[in-house]
This record gives sequence, structure tokens and C-alpha cells, in this order.
Amino acid sequence: MRFSHRHLLLLTIPVLLFTVSVGEDVCVEGFVMDTFCADRGRLLDSPGTDALTMPEQHSLHCLVDVQICYASGFEVLESPRSGSNVYCRVFKLDRTGNEKILKLARETGSTNLGCTTCGDTGTMERGFRAALVGTPEGSAAPRMFKVKEVFPYGYCSTQQTYQLASISDDMRLCSSRDIWIQVHGSLMLAGWGFLLPLGVTMALSGRRHDPLWYYLHMCLQIGGLVVGLAGWSIALSQFQVLEQWKPEGALYMHAILGMCVMCLGLVQPINAFLRPHKPDEGQKKSCLRLTWEIAHKTIGYVAIIAGIGTVALGAFMTRYPVGFLAGLGGSIISIVAAGVIMYCLSPKKVAVATKQLSPTAKNNPAATSFGRPDELERGGEQAVVQVEEEQQRVLEEWGREEGEELQLEEEGEMGA
Repeated sequence: MRFSHRHLLLLTIPVLLFTVSVGEDVCVEGFVMDTFCADRGRLLDSPGTDALTMPEQHSLHCLVDVQICYASGFEVLESPRSGSNVYCRVFKLDRTGNEKILKLARETGSTNLGCTTCGDTGTMERGFRAALVGTPEGSAAPRMFKVKEVFPYGYCSTQQTYQLASISDDMRLCSSRDIWIQVHGSLMLAGWGFLLPLGVTMALSGRRHDPLWYYLHMCLQIGGLVVGLAGWSIALSQFQVLEQWKPEGALYMHAILGMCVMCLGLVQPINAFLRPHKPDEGQKKSCLRLTWEIAHKTIGYVAIIAGIGTVALGAFMTRYPVGFLAGLGGSIISIVAAGVIMYCLSPKKVAVATKQLSPTAKNNPAATSFGRPDELERGGEQAVVQVEEEQQRVLEEWGREEGEELQLEEEGEMGA
């Protein structure tokens, strides 16, 4: 069978129709919610109100005045389906859509109704809704919506130019990300708020417990870093803070600090693996070893301080700031207590009180060569006893020698 140009044209028509349908502009309308409130599951200005069951209670003040909210971007909610009271998140707006929605919402609200960035002619206080024309893109839920125009709510049902957007199950996200926020926060609190600082404290206060302090330090640092990596992976996979349309606000700062802290944390085990050889006792540290110690300690201290600050900042953005901050405070108190206990239980440096010697005895090398702090510290109480006995023996011998010399001098004088 021979194919003509007409047959070839007929074969390409379905492909053309499919391409046109995918890139076709559609109209969608519904409640508009900022991503921050949708993710946390509770309205920021009304903590007891569920964001996805009562979006009509969402104030324009929260939507367009609060930086952490509007900087996170906006989403369109689909009305609840039969048998449910949950509004599903179906479209996340692009930069153009966020800018247009922000402008329309501020025109709709009023400063007289609590919206500080709105005009004074609007009449809406809560439950902002809008209609949007654009093209859905991507495959994630909610879908990215490339916006061309925005209109007041009701436009889609009255116009005849655009088809209504068809929404499938794989486009819907019918829950918040609050559970992931809690898991992420708990892991970071355990890692950067407790285990890693405790490991540093063991290195600072337990040096005399050698090599116990080293093994405690190493195990706590590895454990804390593993827990921190788990929390970091959740942040990277579940949250898109670094992709928000306005790179500003406390949430964005928290994300940037978290990235920096984790990078510093990952550098430390590599740094420790490449450490120069530690000099033997009594030998001088090499320049390379000294440089490594300064770098390792500096990076560690900066990472710990920044990590605790990042955890505290993140706690304020959860639904349970008091609980997370209380946990962080308890961790810090426990770490300080552990450091004090470790220091108090450390072996003390032993110093032997020298006996009162005569001026001549003080110049005797044999009498003053015992009881060096480094020897006593290594030997403990047994070394102290041995040193005292040896010192007493040397003093007695020196006394006999002094007595014999004195006797000879007296005999010499008598003979003279």
C-alpha cells in the first residue's frame, strides 16, 4: 500500500491536536492561599483555624501584608469534592501570577479593614478569591500555573473565551506539610541542638580523659551529622523555600542559613580525616598541624553557633514554637551540665609541696629534680608516693654528706 501526502497529513492531525491541548490557556478560579500558611496547615493570623478547611477565614492582612506569607508565593485551592470538607491545593502560581494576585488583592482590601498595604476603597477583609487565565505546567502536585491574566472571582463562569481547567487526581495536594515540618524540626533539634554541641563540649571539657574524650567527640559528631543529614534531606525534598518568588523574609533566611550550616558540618569529617600527624609528647607542633587545629576548631565553633541559631529561627515559624524552643533550651542546659560534670571528674594535676629546705639544699640538683608536674600527672597517686620517698632518701643522703663535710671542717680547724 502506497502512502500519499494526504495520508501523511491525516496521521499528523492527532499529534497537532494533542500539542494544542497541552499548551492551551484555561481559566481557573477559587480561594487564593499563600504557600506558607498552606504548608503549616494553620492560618498565621488565626493559629486555631485550619487553612485547608476554612480558607474563608484567611485575612487579606495575612495574605498581602506579612512578608513571610506573600514572599512564599500563592496557590489556588479547589473547592471540596463530594463527601469532603478539604480544599485541595491544585495550582501554584509563577512569578507573574504572584505579582498580579498581590496587586489585585491589595486593590480589593482596605486599610480600614486591617490591610496595611491595601488601598482605602476595597471592601474585602477575609477569604480572597480570584480567577486566573494561564497554562498549567509540570507534573508535581500542585501544578505550576503560568499566569497571563487575573480577574475578580466569577470571571470564569461568565466568559466564553477560555475553557475551565480540568483537574485530575495527580494535580491535587489535599493536605498540609505540617507533619514534614515537625519531623524536620525534630531531627534538626536533635542533631544541631543537642548531639553536635555535646560533642564539642566533650572535646572542650574532657581533655584529661584521654582517649575517652576523643571517642565521645567522634561518636557524637558522626551521630549528630547523620541526624542532621536526615533532616536536611526532608527540607530539600518537601519544601521549596529556595524557589519562592521573593528571596526575602525569615523563612528564606532560615533556608539559606540551613544550607550554609550543613555545608560547614559536612566539611568537618573530611577535615578530620585529612588531619596532620599529632606530635609525640614533648615535641613541638608543626606549622601544618597548628593551622589545621585552628581551622578545624574555628569551623566547628561557627557551625555550632549558627546551627543553634538556625534551629531557634525555624522554631518561630512552626505551629509549635514554644515546644521547640523549650526543647532547645533543655538541650543547652543538659549540654552545659554534662560539660561541668566531665570537667569536675577529670584527673587533677598533682603538685607536690616541697619541704622547707635550707639555702644550700635548694641548690642541690638531686633534691629539686623530683615532682615535675608532667611526671606526676602521668603517674597519679602512686607516682606521688614514690617521688616523696625518693626525695626523702636523697635529702637524707645529702644530710649525711653535709654532716661529714662539716665534721671534717671542724677537725681541720682543731688540728690547725
